[in-house]
Amino acid sequence: MKLFDDMTLKSKEKKQKKKEEEKQKTIKHEKKVKNSKSTLKLLEASKEVFFEDEQVVDYVVGLYISTILGEDIPNSGILVATNKRIILYGKRPIGYDLESVDYKKITSTNFVQSYPTGQLNVETFGKIISFATVMGDTAKNLIEVIDEKSVEAQKLNNVQTFSPAEEIKKYKELLDMSIITEKEFDIKKAELLAL
Repeated sequence: MKLFDDMTLKSKEKKQKKKEEEKQKTIKHEKKVKNSKSTLKLLEASKEVFFEDEQVVDYVVGLYISTILGEDIPNSGILVATNKRIILYGKRPIGYDLESVDYKKITSTNFVQSYPTGQLNVETFGKIISFATVMGDTAKNLIEVIDEKSVEAQKLNNVQTFSPAEEIKKYKELLDMSIITEKEFDIKKAELLAL
């Protein structure tokens, strides 16, 4: 029984080691693709459409569908997450394709892995941007960035600002309903008027 357990353990260790080696190989390949001259050239070209204070957070290269003369044609491009939005940018023989989506308009993201590529999908209200890439791990990281930025943008979008007069009116109503004291009302009023 012990011999069988030892063999099973060695087999599991061997499989684990092989899995780890494959993972390292994939990471190395993705870094090579991400830092290739053609990728960096495409990234630099995409910066032509950046706002003044916009910065790259992460990116992935791959294929997207572009419609040229009524035909759907796969085109190589780059999907860039910036500090303000995501940008799908691809060079055409003449000009470029550009799709820009503000984070607050993103409703969902996902990555569907298949071999050798996977598909990164970004859904907005009524539209899905699909992007095929061999950079699976990088795409998954990019989705985390997009999701995080999207949640931040949604929170900022939901924040309501009130004028000091509106706030004082609310506290006055609370005072009139005897929920707060006159002293608490005066303190809040002084704080708000100091703004």
